[in-house]
Amino acid sequence: MKTFIFSFFIFALVSCSKDANKETNQVDYKNHEPQSFVKAAHYFANSWAKTFWEEFEERQVDKDMKQIKSDGFNTVILVVPWVGFEENFQNKATTSSPEMYRRLGFMLNAIKHNKLNYMLRLGYPHSFTPNAGTTLIDVCTNIYERPQQKEKWIQYLNNIKRTVEEYSSNSVGTLVSWEDFWCPHFVFPGLSELRRKELAKNMGYAQWVMKKDLTLLKVLYGKNNLTIEDIAVPKKDEMSYFYYIEFIDDRFREIILNSTKSIFPDTAMEIRIDKDPVKSSSGEYIWVEHDLYFDEENHKGTYWAPFWGAENKGEKLDVNTALFNFEYFLNYITNNGQATNHIIEQFNFKDNTPGFSHNAILIENQVDEFLLKSTALLKKYSQGYGIWTYHDYADNGLYNSSFELGLKGWKHSNVGIIGDQRDQQIQMQPKGWISQTYNAFNRFLSPNSYKTLQLCINTSKEGEVGVYSNELLVAKINLSLGEKCYPIAAENLTQVENTFKIVAISAVIIDELKLYGFVQKLGLYDEHGKELEHIESIRLMNKTL
Repeated sequence: MKTFIFSFFIFALVSCSKDANKETNQVDYKNHEPQSFVKAAHYFANSWAKTFWEEFEERQVDKDMKQIKSDGFNTVILVVPWVGFEENFQNKATTSSPEMYRRLGFMLNAIKHNKLNYMLRLGYPHSFTPNAGTTLIDVCTNIYERPQQKEKWIQYLNNIKRTVEEYSSNSVGTLVSWEDFWCPHFVFPGLSELRRKELAKNMGYAQWVMKKDLTLLKVLYGKNNLTIEDIAVPKKDEMSYFYYIEFIDDRFREIILNSTKSIFPDTAMEIRIDKDPVKSSSGEYIWVEHDLYFDEENHKGTYWAPFWGAENKGEKLDVNTALFNFEYFLNYITNNGQATNHIIEQFNFKDNTPGFSHNAILIENQVDEFLLKSTALLKKYSQGYGIWTYHDYADNGLYNSSFELGLKGWKHSNVGIIGDQRDQQIQMQPKGWISQTYNAFNRFLSPNSYKTLQLCINTSKEGEVGVYSNELLVAKINLSLGEKCYPIAAENLTQVENTFKIVAISAVIIDELKLYGFVQKLGLYDEHGKELEHIESIRLMNKTL
């Protein structure tokens, strides 16, 4: 559930993967043997990946680490965004956020204190920080097109290194993911020809491809007098797209992977396991695989879900079919068991992401059986696994909504911060207010599909508030102590631009807010921390592993 989160579009190969070409070049493999099998949980506290670093309450972290350990995990995976830790990308050099790096240090100290290990995924692109000075697409585009962006990347990496150095003995690896820098595959080929030519030159693709066999290039481009000025980033239905795939894989290795390895020697790639379709001269599509890094000595990352290799026509898979598909996948990414040095750090055995209802899923009452029987395959073909959705999470669209960064990101009047660094709240006087403006399509996972949003408010002082969207009153709420959730019609809060506002009718104290339309579910703990149906099977898995 990359979530992100971008992981789901990569399975477009669907049933075609069963016909994948299994031939690979033989190399000398090194199966890394770590001190222990990695059993990992991604940690987002009671938040989600996009808002985690400003949302988690320090007073809760130690308790959460103890729970993770008692569930049998030995490793915590932290997704560390570039934007948010660094701000003001519009400048020559970014501005580091001391508070974000401090909170990273705090988190690693809690992990070490509880005798757990950690793995970092560096460069996650999603952040709601108001001082970004960039956009999601610009962060990705600029790393390929503008050399100075790499200098900002190195600056970020060095800041991370200074923060984590004293905890390095607890690291089981560092990951960089292709899907955090996804735009060359999913944006560039669809741009205008003029822009694609500009990108080809600025990225170095035009110069790179002109070094290939010129006769073949003339055939591919249908031009006798081919020059560098004719080269554009190809569209996905052009035969030359296979060259572009090779180029982007090389550029990612050079710009992202190798530069990160130079600072974090234990870095490996979260590899791209799908294949890209390239149209042949006959009009048929040939599936072109990406580098699976069989000779990588560090722990590389992989990910799996039941729809990998399935027909994906809404079918429900029985346990035997799912295990067969899982082993097929494991043989593919390990070259038939010869290169097992990978961690399936996103073992997504369930998925309810909007828009993917056609994907194959496990039969619900056979999920636990699948989990317990998968342990033998995990032991044989991998060095570990990880859970992305340890706690089910809501796609909260509000920035700094637990106020751990004070009132950053909020406009406000007659509002003050109380509490301490371990847990902060806001105290609102009568007629006091807070507001935040956002683009719903940048904040929520699927705003077009929402009929209702849940507004959850955690308060330690009863009172009454009015909730507004673009100055329109959408709800009056009598707050009860603790966390309570209130349904609000989505239509007034899911526009391109919304100003969400809470006005205190009486004095209130608010600890946390959430405004969401979707909950990502896996079935270990719900979004409120309550145990769910599959946690016992995960505990048994971890004991077996």
